[in-house]
Amino acid sequence: MAEAPDVSGLSQRARLAIALHLFHGYCDGRGLHHPEIDRYLAHLWEFVGLYGDPGAFSEWVGREPDLTHVGLGDPYPPPFAAALAAAGVAEAEFRRALEFCTEVLYISMYGACNEPRTREFLAGLAGVAVPLGARWPDLAVFAGSRWADAGGWGRRPSAEELARWRPARHAEPGAAPDDRA
Repeated sequence: MAEAPDVSGLSQRARLAIALHLFHGYCDGRGLHHPEIDRYLAHLWEFVGLYGDPGAFSEWVGREPDLTHVGLGDPYPPPFAAALAAAGVAEAEFRRALEFCTEVLYISMYGACNEPRTREFLAGLAGVAVPLGARWPDLAVFAGSRWADAGGWGRRPSAEELARWRPARHAEPGAAPDDRA
């Protein structure tokens, strides 16, 4: 397997976007499409665009989907565990991918940005996702969001940057599988 690209200069926000691309690729590689996954991805993509508004952040936290909590160690909701079994996806493998993706953000959510750990989580996620066909996105797209800015979070991305980071086919929960990246 190819070595993971160097993301050390990219912001926390950019790393989360990269993780979302990899996690989506993992789900596609497993043929796993579910409304809970769509909600999880949409929720974390929403965070990528949040910047400097404590009220909006609090509202965002209040809408955390179940899979966010699973990614932080909670048990699977029974209907989702049944969906994994029906799709033939091992709960432990899915949990690893989900935890890596979730922790890219949450390791730094309530404290200082943790540069080495976010790289480790991205590498771990890639280790699960890439063998199933997931691809690293073009890192040049994220080059304007630097770790050196805003304590690791990067400067506020413009609407145009966010549109390049998040392809339209990622934009809405419930997108048909062939509309997804």
